[in-house]
Amino acid sequence: MDSSTKLSGSSLLKSQVIGSENSVQGQKGRRQPHGQPRVSRDRDDVQTPESPDPIVPPKSRSYQDKSGTTYRGGCTTKMRQPNIAGKRSCLPLAQWLLDDMLQDLVREVTVATLQKCTRDFVDAYLAEVAIRRCASDIISEMVELFIPGLVEEVLREKVVDDVIEAELLPEVLVEEARAVALSELARCESQVTIKQLSQVRQYASSRLMDVFLMDCLLKLVASKGPCFTEKEQSGRLLDSWMLDVLFHQLFSVLQHRDITVENIPLRNYHRRVFTDIALDVILSEFCQSLDEDMEHWLEFERLIEEGVR
Repeated sequence: MDSSTKLSGSSLLKSQVIGSENSVQGQKGRRQPHGQPRVSRDRDDVQTPESPDPIVPPKSRSYQDKSGTTYRGGCTTKMRQPNIAGKRSCLPLAQWLLDDMLQDLVREVTVATLQKCTRDFVDAYLAEVAIRRCASDIISEMVELFIPGLVEEVLREKVVDDVIEAELLPEVLVEEARAVALSELARCESQVTIKQLSQVRQYASSRLMDVFLMDCLLKLVASKGPCFTEKEQSGRLLDSWMLDVLFHQLFSVLQHRDITVENIPLRNYHRRVFTDIALDVILSEFCQSLDEDMEHWLEFERLIEEGVR
C-alpha cells in the first residue's frame, strides 16, 4: 500500500469519527424512537430494547465466543452493540486498517529482505564464477607460456640421457662391476684365510706336547751351545726344508681342493668333467670286454664247426 492510500484511509477514519460524535450529540436532546437505543444524561448506562443481534455478513467468516468477542477475517473485534457511542463503533474499521497496513508493511519488508538476500547470493556467486574464470584464464596463459620451455627441456634431457646410456654408462658399469667383483673376491679370500688360520691355530693348540718338546730342545741348544755335529745339523736343515716344501704342497693342494669344493660352478664343472671321464673309461673297458667276448665266441663257433666236419 502506497502513501496516498494510507492518507485517504486516515482521512476517511477521521470523518467517520466526527460524524458519529455529531450524531450522538444530536440524539441527546430528543426522544428516542421505538427500537433505537436510549442513552441517559446522568450516566453512561445503556438501555436497549429487546431486539435481535445484527446479522453478520457471510463474507466476514466471523464467529462469537461466550464473552461476546467476534473474530472477523483474522482480526479480533468486539461485537457491535446497538447502543454504543459512535466513537466506539469506529474501532473495528481502524483495527482493520491497521491490520491491513501492518500486513502490507510486513509483506514489503519480507520482499525487500528476500530480494536483498537473493541479490547478495547472486552477486557472491557471480563474483566467485568471475574469479574462477579469471584464475583459469591466467593459469591457461601461464601454462601456454611454460609449455615450449618444458618441451625443449624434456627433449634436451632425453638427448643427454640417450648419450649417457649409449656411451658413458656401459664403461662405468664395466668398471664398477670389475671393482665390485675384485672386492668381493678379496673379501672371500680374506675370509678363507682367516678360517684356515683359525683351523691351524686350533690344530696347533691341540698339540701341546709338541710345543713343550720344542721349548725343551730350544732351551737345550741355548744352554749347551753347538752340541750337534755339522752333518747332523745339515741333515736336519735339509729335512726341515723338505718338510717345508711338502707342507707347502700339502696346504696348496688342500686350499685348491677347498676352493674347488666351495666354488659351486667350478665344483659342478669338475664333477661333470670327472663324470664324463669316468664314463668314457667305463665304456671303453666295457667295449674291450665285449670285443674279447665276441672273439672268444667266434673261436668257439669255429671249433664247433671243425669238430662237426
